[in-house]
Amino acid sequence: FVDKKPIEWKINLKNKEVGKETRIVFEAKLLKNWYVYGTDIQVSDGPLATKIVLEPNDTYEIIGNLKAIDPKSKYDEIWDGNITYFKDQGVFVQNIKILKPNFKITGKIVAQTCSEIDGNCVFNTKEFKFE
Repeated sequence: FVDKKPIEWKINLKNKEVGKETRIVFEAKLLKNWYVYGTDIQVSDGPLATKIVLEPNDTYEIIGNLKAIDPKSKYDEIWDGNITYFKDQGVFVQNIKILKPNFKITGKIVAQTCSEIDGNCVFNTKEFKFE
């Protein structure tokens, strides 16, 4: 059992200018011998791809899907398909457009981290808010 969280998140909103497209950057730092899945999992009953859940409101607009930046890719025998993942650290980006000066963006990032040593997997969520 892990006595520390296998993943820590740093979440930043890059630009808060109204009317401009910007991005939320999610930086993951992982414990040694742990990995987190990317956003592209090509198996139907496979592991949980990293995703974000944003609370909708009229102060911002989501543009596109969450993107994993330069993940590793491999064929996974357990899931019988291709997966993307990060070891040590990883970066995910969600593009948005801020529509109003008094914007409020709340949500959470949801991920599955797994140990390379014993195969143990842990679900992780991290809530965030920008105003």
